[in-house]
Amino acid sequence: MQLNSGYGTSGNDVRGGFHVFQQPAAQGGATVLLYINSPQWYSLTIIQPAALVQSVTASALAESIRKDGLATVQINFATGRAELPADAAPLIREIVALLKADRQLQLSIEGHTDNVGQAADNRKLSLTRAQNVAAAVAQGLGDPKRVQAVGHGADVPVADNRTEDGRARNRRVELVKRKAG
Repeated sequence: MQLNSGYGTSGNDVRGGFHVFQQPAAQGGATVLLYINSPQWYSLTIIQPAALVQSVTASALAESIRKDGLATVQINFATGRAELPADAAPLIREIVALLKADRQLQLSIEGHTDNVGQAADNRKLSLTRAQNVAAAVAQGLGDPKRVQAVGHGADVPVADNRTEDGRARNRRVELVKRKAG
């Protein structure tokens, strides 16, 4: 098994510092994370993606945006990947329906990640994910000017990154209402 090293470390050097090794998942497979803090302490985490079942409607998205100025959606991206999964298609259709129902609405599609990995990599990943969502929405809508993409990485968490549940909640896309103009 080939492990990718994080935080500027390499190989089996465990003399000091905090080292993270990640074995990325094959499409649909588990991701293995090995955290090594010293020769005596380590943690092994196996992340097995589960099918994301989400029943989001255009009207529910509209209500959330009207009430809060944004709507949060969970898209089950593969770990470290930005390709839209097939199960995101119904959600994309609902976002398109939302925009078709309100011809004045413009959205900032904002990607977020958890804090696993390098901050710069997470910002790039969150932007690429947001761009892929925005492109799919723009294609369905036929008007790319009504959506823009923003990537925040792990800079704006909504939950505690110390738990898997918290990290899962932080891996999200937000649909934020933009001012026209």
